[in-house]
Amino acid sequence: MTQHSRIVGARGGGSGKRQQAGVLTRHRLLDAAEQLFSERGFDGVSMRDIALASGVTLALANYHFGTKDGLFRAVIERRVPEVSLRRRAALAKVSPQATGNDAIRAVLDALARPWVEMRRQPGGMAYTRLIAREAGDPLEASRGIVETHLDPIAREFIAAMVRALPGVPRRRVEWSYHFFIGALLLIMANPDRVQRLSGSACRIDSDTAVVRAIVEFFGDALAGAPASPSRGKKVPINTTRSRR
Repeated sequence: MTQHSRIVGARGGGSGKRQQAGVLTRHRLLDAAEQLFSERGFDGVSMRDIALASGVTLALANYHFGTKDGLFRAVIERRVPEVSLRRRAALAKVSPQATGNDAIRAVLDALARPWVEMRRQPGGMAYTRLIAREAGDPLEASRGIVETHLDPIAREFIAAMVRALPGVPRRRVEWSYHFFIGALLLIMANPDRVQRLSGSACRIDSDTAVVRAIVEFFGDALAGAPASPSRGKKVPINTTRSRR
């Protein structure tokens, strides 16, 4: 090996090490940011907090992500593609012609399971809590993250629910989607409370049990929904006063 080739090789090796160090730094920042954002929300965390938690200088944090908003978006975008891919793959197995209880259960299972199972991955529990926080934040529209990354697949699942329930009014299906996601968000954001209130009745530590419970509840309710909402019907009121 000539002296020139040794110098070139040394330079190349140095560049590769710097790139590897940069990748590791980004991962450390993303992991720390994911945990802190999940605990405190977007407004409760500063770039300095994240830099301190990750053991990275503030200058490096700003170099890699620019702003807190840029880092927050990177945290969300890191896992969204995987969850969306799994959801779409599961949804693709449901025949567009299938209707009724089995069909709506399959659609709801495809919607819930990938997200519930995400908590088993390193950092997954923090991420599920972060998504729950962001989706429920009144200021999320100003950031546009939910609209960009979650709304498109939400519309796909709403359409699949409508196909699976041809006899159910569209309005009822739309509301049911939001009820389903709201219940799932609450469970994933604070599973400890579910366990505290239910004791041993609810197996919150079991992904299969969580998915089965919420899918069966909503699936049965939707499959048994009336073909049209009752309007104009007054609820009978008992006007008979009790005698003492």
